[in-house]
Amino acid sequence: MTAVELSPELIAAWLARTVPADGGHLMWAGRARPTPVLRFGGRELSAARIAFLLGVGREPVGPVMAGCGVEHCVAPEHVDDTVRRQRDRVSLRLVLGIPADRPDVCVAGHDQAVHGRLHGDGLAYCQACKTARKARAAA
Repeated sequence: MTAVELSPELIAAWLARTVPADGGHLMWAGRARPTPVLRFGGRELSAARIAFLLGVGREPVGPVMAGCGVEHCVAPEHVDDTVRRQRDRVSLRLVLGIPADRPDVCVAGHDQAVHGRLHGDGLAYCQACKTARKARAAA
């Protein structure tokens, strides 16, 4: 994915397609297929990615999603990338008294430095095992 330059024109186009809502949400009123997108300069850009750039000031790592759970919310303070979501989930584990350390490999032998993830509730899972289960279920 190429870098997005936050020009005043891009910011204005993004803002023109947002609507403030209760609870500090900023709802996307533009095109959504299935996630909010903005056509600008001949490109289709993720509205959440633009929100992340506005709020954090760096390119996101992985998908950008609203942590508030409100569909199509693009409030810059509500969106997070993979790095920030995982950081928050590690913190949640500590608050809940779950050890921060996880095994190096899962029961199937997948390297958890590569495939290890945390659910929103802080519980650990293996993305490789989850993908394999989905593939078996679809077959």
